[in-house]
Amino acid sequence: MKKKLQHVLIFGFLMGILAAGLFAVRPVKAYAAYSQIPEAGAAPKKIGNYYFWTEEGHIRFSTKLDGSYRSPMYSCPDSLAYTDGSNILFLAALEKGQWLVKYSISSHEGKGIRQMPGTKTVNDTPYSLRAMVGNYVIINNTDYDNFTSEVYSYNISSKKWNLQLANGHVCHASGSTMIIEHGLRTDVSPFKASIYKFSSGKLKKVKSLGNYCVGGAVSGKYIYYALAPSAAAKSATVYRIKLNGTGRKSFGKISKPVTYAHNFTSKSCVLSIKGTEYRYTYKTKKLKKISSAG
Repeated sequence: MKKKLQHVLIFGFLMGILAAGLFAVRPVKAYAAYSQIPEAGAAPKKIGNYYFWTEEGHIRFSTKLDGSYRSPMYSCPDSLAYTDGSNILFLAALEKGQWLVKYSISSHEGKGIRQMPGTKTVNDTPYSLRAMVGNYVIINNTDYDNFTSEVYSYNISSKKWNLQLANGHVCHASGSTMIIEHGLRTDVSPFKASIYKFSSGKLKKVKSLGNYCVGGAVSGKYIYYALAPSAAAKSATVYRIKLNGTGRKSFGKISKPVTYAHNFTSKSCVLSIKGTEYRYTYKTKKLKKISSAG
C-alpha cells in the first residue's frame, strides 16, 4: 500500500512539474528558406511581408503593389536573385570585382560576402547565379573568349567554394534539379544536355537528355525539353520526363527546323522556327504563330 502511495505521489509531482512548464522543450529558432525572386517580365511574388520582382536589371520590393518600391543600388541583369524575406542574395559588379552580395531589407545595406575568383574590376562579370539549394548557391563561370563554362557551388554558412563541374553550364533549374549544358554554345545551335541533381553538397548526374537539345525547363514534377535528331535537322520532338529521368513521354514531332524552344508549361511551349515564334500545344500538336522576325 505504501509503495502504491509513493508511486501516486511521484507521478503527481512529475505531472505538476510538466504543468509548470519546467520540462518544456525550448523551440529552436527556424530560419526561412530562400526563394527565387521572379525574373524580368514575370509577375511580382510575395515572399514574407514583401512583394519581389525584377525590372530593368534591378531587384524591386514593396509591401504593396501600388507603384512604390525600394531597390538595392546594384545591378544584376544576367543573374538570378534569392530572398528569405529579410535578406536578398545576388551577384553584383562592384568597383573591385564581382561579388556575391547579401542585402538587408531592414537596414537597406548590402555587404559583399564572397568575391568571385579572378575578378578585379567593375567590368569583370563572368559569373552568374543560377540556382540556390539550401545554403548553397550554384554559380556559372562563363568564359566567352575561350568558349568554356564551369559550375561552382558556394555555401553561405560554411563559406566553402567548390568546383562542381568543369565542363558545364546550368541552363535552367528548379529546386535541386537542373538542366546542364555540356560546354558552351556560341549561338542557338543544338547542345548536349543532361539532368543533374544537387544533393549533400554535390552535383550528381541523373540522365542524359541527348546531344541535340534545342531548349528545356524544369517545371513542377517534370522536365520539358525539345530534342532534334541531328545538328542540322529539319525536325524536333518535344518530350516530358520525370525529375528522376524515368517515364519519358513524347508530345509529338514537329517537322520543321526548330532552332530554339522555351516558355515550357504543362500544356504548351514556344518554338522558334526560321525567325518566327509559334506556340506548340501538346494536346492538339498544332502550331500557332505568335510573332515574326523584323
